[in-house]
Amino acid sequence: MHSTIASAKDYSEGKTPPIWVTDGETNVDHLCGFGQDYLWLRYPLEGNFVFELESKDGNWAESAIVVDGLRLGAIGSSNAVYLKSQSGDDWVLFNTKAVKKNQWNHYTVTMDDEFLSYRVNGTLVYREDRSRSSPWIGLHSEGNKKTMVRNLSITGTPTIPREVNLIPDGNLRGWSGQYFGVKLPAANVNINKREKEAKTPRRYRSNPKVAQINNLAWTVKDGELVSGEMDKRGFNGQSCIRYERPLGDGETIRYEFFYEPGKTEIHPTIGRVAYMLRPEGVHLHWMNAGSTSWKIPPDYEVPVPESDPQPCVLIPRQWNKVELDRNGNHLQIAVNGETVFDQEAQSRLGDMVFGLYHNGTKTSARIRNVTLRGNWPDNLPANLFVAE
Repeated sequence: MHSTIASAKDYSEGKTPPIWVTDGETNVDHLCGFGQDYLWLRYPLEGNFVFELESKDGNWAESAIVVDGLRLGAIGSSNAVYLKSQSGDDWVLFNTKAVKKNQWNHYTVTMDDEFLSYRVNGTLVYREDRSRSSPWIGLHSEGNKKTMVRNLSITGTPTIPREVNLIPDGNLRGWSGQYFGVKLPAANVNINKREKEAKTPRRYRSNPKVAQINNLAWTVKDGELVSGEMDKRGFNGQSCIRYERPLGDGETIRYEFFYEPGKTEIHPTIGRVAYMLRPEGVHLHWMNAGSTSWKIPPDYEVPVPESDPQPCVLIPRQWNKVELDRNGNHLQIAVNGETVFDQEAQSRLGDMVFGLYHNGTKTSARIRNVTLRGNWPDNLPANLFVAE
């Protein structure tokens, strides 16, 4: 499964979609793309395990391991490793002589009862308390870089959960505000260096914290995903938070949102389209950017084409239930148990990244109980390139 996380402006420029290729055994290459390009393992993983691979880093061919909402990758042209939150807002640069410039390097991520540990050629570079924020494993490449990865393997005792809670804590690891450049809470990365001879790590951004709602577009409060007060970054108040691992074939996302007409509302998104839940039926809104060739008004929305409108029975001043089911490129949306959208997803690039949208200048948002389920096997396939 692949996904691209980029800004609305990047999407508007018609750049080349990502291309990942594999030999079906142990090798993966990223050939081209744009934004932040991801290749995901099909299933969520819990339990204790080791994920390892080799990557040829340097000459504009760098990759990163994605684990627990973090990107961990070497800079092949220098002796350094960067750690970033998936949204990219938080990063630490660790100096290390363990990285071999312009050569194949061996990387391991160990997940045990206590820690997430990252090693380069056997040297411990990063460690943090295990948070279990995001159970997805993947590869990352900048869109304009060519990535070469080989000998991927997972050992240990990984387990596949029956359901994933998408907002288990307040740091929102695994989510991104990049589409409209809106702020999320800091990811609470660990800046302690592990090598005595290394220089002091460089760090970018340690704020805002999850409770600093005035400086955030989205945060978590009392177990709810809520809109913050920072609503001016998006084009005319548009605000979208996206879950970076896409909705897979045969998977279902469920959540509840509090609804007050004209005051508190939220709308699901797939790719660049928001599915506006209106009492008269679903409308489509293209989440557009300002200062580009897109000449679409920021509040423009239209009824679903070639479809009889199905009213959305929204209960004012109550929690309303939403369910999104994917079957191939087909998307079904139900509100309070009634189907309101049932056709091919309106996604030009086949981008099935799920998100939540509202106009921050007009409404607030409250969401809870966001979960993802799939028809996942009990055990991880022996061949990581086969989705059983």
